[in-house]
Amino acid sequence: MLLLDVDGVINSYPGPGNGARSGVEVYRPRDEDGVEWTVWVEPEVRGWLAELADTFGIVWCTTWRNANEAISPLVGLPTDLPQILLPVRGRGEPFWFCWKTPQVRRWAAGTRVTRFAWIDDEVSDADVDALSEPWLAGRLPGKRWEWTIQHTPAIRRDDLMLVRTRPQVGMTERQVGDLLEWGRHG
Repeated sequence: MLLLDVDGVINSYPGPGNGARSGVEVYRPRDEDGVEWTVWVEPEVRGWLAELADTFGIVWCTTWRNANEAISPLVGLPTDLPQILLPVRGRGEPFWFCWKTPQVRRWAAGTRVTRFAWIDDEVSDADVDALSEPWLAGRLPGKRWEWTIQHTPAIRRDDLMLVRTRPQVGMTERQVGDLLEWGRHG
């Protein structure tokens, strides 16, 4: 499985005050509330996603709750991909790992997925710890996310590959190559 974020991975922000780079495709999809957003997609992304989809089952892990309708058609992915439904951002999660991580761990336990890659602009080594270490459970008593960490099985470190992108660049050829290598030989 490959958990796929949109903003900062597929949608490469041009950065404050900068326009889109030459050759970048610019789209204006609407989110589930009908709000129009600008999405910048590098020309190579469509082909990279096709390669990744040939190797992995793709699962949306994004705040775009309508990613299948709004994003999939723009980048050539099927419009019926599974999606991890994320809570409203930043509601009491600790600062040392990505706010999506408790829900990802809950998803993995609920679907019995024990091996996956995740590409996102907010993941770090701390997320590998939060996904693979049961001991994190007692660190901050009383937090809502703690139950998830404590009551869901840990994933073996060898069965995780987390790739952090730079939001102004999005996914790169090297990152895609690393994911493909891991997916094919892991």
